[in-house]
Formats: sequence, C-alpha cells, structure tokens
Amino acid sequence: MQWPTCLAIMAWQLGKQCGVKIEDESLQKAFEFLDHGTTEGGHMAYGGEFTLNNGPVDWESWKANTNHSFSHKSGLGYLVYMVSPERKESKKMMKLHLENIDAAYQDMPDGHADAMMGLTWGMAGVLSSDDTK
Repeated sequence: MQWPTCLAIMAWQLGKQCGVKIEDESLQKAFEFLDHGTTEGGHMAYGGEFTLNNGPVDWESWKANTNHSFSHKSGLGYLVYMVSPERKESKKMMKLHLENIDAAYQDMPDGHADAMMGLTWGMAGVLSSDDTK
C-alpha cells in the first residue's frame, strides 16, 4: 500500500533532518515502490494493482494513465516530496501532485478505508503547497 510507504518515507526524512541515521537502501527501496505505484497522472495505487485483487492489470496502460481522478493521496504525495528536497524528482512530483488537488477535493472523502487519511493528509498537502487557489 502506498499510504504506509508514504508515512514511512516522511518519518525517515524527518528523522534524518533531526540527525537520526537512516539506512539509505531502505529509503531508496521505499521511493522505488512509491514510483512503481504512481501513474503519470499522479494517481497513487491503493494496492490491489499489485496483488491482482482486481484481476490482471495491463501495467503499461495503468502506469501511463494521466487521469486525475481518485487522487485523494496527492496531498500526502506532495508532502513526501516536500520533505525530500535532495531527490532530483521532488520538484516535478510536487508539481504533479498539485495538478491533482482540484480533483482531490472532490474525492478526498471517498477513500474507502483511508477516507480520514485522505482528508487529513490531503488538506495538509494543500496547506503546504503555497497554492493560493
């Protein structure tokens, strides 16, 4: 699941800023998993995409999808990259997740078991974004 991965990355990144020694390989693997589960449109996977819960997935089509719907995780995605300025893709990913914020407002409450997290982290990402709109 992307939610726990995002929360772990944020904890590791904030820990590093406080002087905690973090195993770089684990952090790198977490970012790789996050990238693996994020479409070109910024949709972050729930998890069934990897386990075949929803049947076979055409991985290339899924990854290339630019649809901004079901994007309530975009606020959290924005925050993950905001606390990761050393990563070369951070600015690009922050911009991508901001592009989803309008759609995220509509589907933050529709996050299945993670609706509260969608509202909380979605709003936190919006607040952190400096996007006055």
